[in-house]
Amino acid sequence: MSSTTTFTEERTVNARYTFTDEELDSIALTLVHKLADKDQAEAEKKEVMDDYKHRLSLLTAEINDLARKRRDGFEMRPVRCRLERDFEAKKRQWVATEGSGMEGEVVREEPFNPEDYQMELADIEAMSERAENSKTMGKASTNDLAEDVEIDDQVEEDAASEEE
Repeated sequence: MSSTTTFTEERTVNARYTFTDEELDSIALTLVHKLADKDQAEAEKKEVMDDYKHRLSLLTAEINDLARKRRDGFEMRPVRCRLERDFEAKKRQWVATEGSGMEGEVVREEPFNPEDYQMELADIEAMSERAENSKTMGKASTNDLAEDVEIDDQVEEDAASEEE
């Protein structure tokens, strides 16, 4: 006697399933939405990365600027100045004006330009003209005459030094 016993076992196994047309359309629509979401996320990531890159670049520039200032001990700044000419030394001096934080300090010194000599002649002519007008009007002030004498003396000294 033979008896057969059958054991049944159940388990889940992968088997091929063919999608219906409606399921395929639904998958295609979901795929399009997911691609758009991915593109959006990548664009946002790029914006954030660009923002961080810009912020890091600004911080690096500030760090480099501070390091240079500390290393050099100074920085160049625009300073309001007046031009003073030293005719004896034939030098131009740029002197800081009030409100600059460096009042009265010579911030730049340079040799005369050819125009500086021309300006001296123009100043002399203006002084001579003013003196002549004052004399003809009978109103010459002692200040005008003193300035004329100083200029005449300066012209003679310059002429003598140029001849040497």
